[in-house]
Amino acid sequence: MSAAFDKAQRIYSECVQTGNYEPSFDTLSALILKGDDVCRGLQLRSHLHYLAGNAGLAKSDLNEAISLAPSSAGLFYDRGSLHHHNNDYYLALRDFSDAVNLAHAVGDDDLIDAVEHHIIDILEKMRSS
Repeated sequence: MSAAFDKAQRIYSECVQTGNYEPSFDTLSALILKGDDVCRGLQLRSHLHYLAGNAGLAKSDLNEAISLAPSSAGLFYDRGSLHHHNNDYYLALRDFSDAVNLAHAVGDDDLIDAVEHHIIDILEKMRSS
């Protein structure tokens, strides 16, 4: 992790706490353009976009991050969570399936457990609709 990313992470945390996202958008965008920790920058920026109410930009950042790191279970988990929150259940299940397969390959049981809770919720919602 770079010093630039550490700074971006601190600014991101402050912005999330205060609800003022602009400073973090600027810092993360500069980090991404510079080529430092691009996937992590995209992942954090996608979260800010989601919090700011712009799911489309959040998904775009996650899509780009996944194209750069297609073996990242965490990125698939995040995009699956975004789909879940937007009631796009089939897309969420697809991403969660990818996340579980990738997490299983590296023994990340915590991520698998987190996905399980989402899947149970999705299935319950699909049954009741």
